Amino acid sequence: MTSTGASTARSTITSTTLTRMRECAVTDRAELDRLLDDNFLAHVGMADDQGGVVVIPSAVLFGSFTRLAEPDVPGALDLFTEHLMPGRTSEVRPKNRRELAATMVLSMPIGSWSMKTSTDWPTDAPDDVAGHAWAGVIPFDTRRLGDPLPAPDLRPGIPVPNSVHAMTARHDRPDR
Repeated sequence: MTSTGASTARSTITSTTLTRMRECAVTDRAELDRLLDDNFLAHVGMADDQGGVVVIPSAVLFGSFTRLAEPDVPGALDLFTEHLMPGRTSEVRPKNRRELAATMVLSMPIGSWSMKTSTDWPTDAPDDVAGHAWAGVIPFDTRRLGDPLPAPDLRPGIPVPNSVHAMTARHDRPDR
């Protein structure tokens, strides 16, 4: 759901200048548009108490919101619904006048932005590699979780734990 008419040139302002992990910077606007088209929710990278890291592409966007004109609202809502659940708008009745009057849709042309992404493995401390805990990556997208992938330096014989199996199985159900 990329904003149309937005500048394709990347504005650089102090707010979007990367100060950490500059090697992960992405400056191609097409990559930003692809990230925004593929993900409709904001994601946050985090670290847990055991040093695990969630590596997710991230972007910071700056711009000013404007209210969409009333005639554009039904199409924008259909576009949003189809992005969340492809085919859904053909399964339900059209929105009625009361629902449309109660709904505000905002648009935000992107004024400036920064983006980071990485496909590298996190660097584990030698004590972590020598331990007995499973280490790896669970591929993530907005539609399903992928099969767990063991870290390249995982010692042989350490199985995928039940908690990881439960997490990926829960998200693979067709009714989700």
